[in-house]
Amino acid sequence: LKQTPMFPLWSKHFLVHSLKRYVRANHTELKLHSSPNVYLDKVLESQDVREFDHHAVVPQHGYRDVDDYYTDASAIRVCNKICTPTLAIISDDDPVCSSEGTPTDEKQLGPGVVIVRTSYGGHVAYGQNWVPSRESWAHDVALEWFEALKSSAPGGSGS
Repeated sequence: LKQTPMFPLWSKHFLVHSLKRYVRANHTELKLHSSPNVYLDKVLESQDVREFDHHAVVPQHGYRDVDDYYTDASAIRVCNKICTPTLAIISDDDPVCSSEGTPTDEKQLGPGVVIVRTSYGGHVAYGQNWVPSRESWAHDVALEWFEALKSSAPGGSGS
C-alpha cells in the first residue's frame, strides 16, 4: 500500500493521539462491547495509526493483519464497479492518501467515476485563496460537476 512521506509524521503526532483520546473517553463502553481479542491497554500504547489498527481494528473485525484490513477498506477493490456518478478529488500533496495509488487505467474505473488529480490541496483542504480561509476550491468544483450532471440528465436543463 502506498504511503506519502508525511503520513508517518502525521500518523504519529496527530491522528493516533486523537484516536487514543477517543478510546480514553469511551473506555467503559469499549471494554463492554469490544471483542475479547482487543486489549485496550495495548491500543492506548500505540505509537502510530498502524499500531492502533493492529491492536484495535484487526482483532475487533477479524482481519488477518493490518494490510488485510487496509486492502479490504480500499475503494480500489470496487472502483471498477461504480455506476453512480462519483467525483473523486485527490491531491499529490495529501499527507494521508497517496495519489500514487490513484487508478489511471479506464478498466480500473467504473462508468460513473470521474477522478480529478491536483498538485496541491492537502487532505480535503483545497484552499481557494493565498490567505487561509474557509473557502474551498473543491466545493466549487463539486457544485459545478453536480450542475453539469443535472443539466445533462434526461429532463435536465441541458436537454
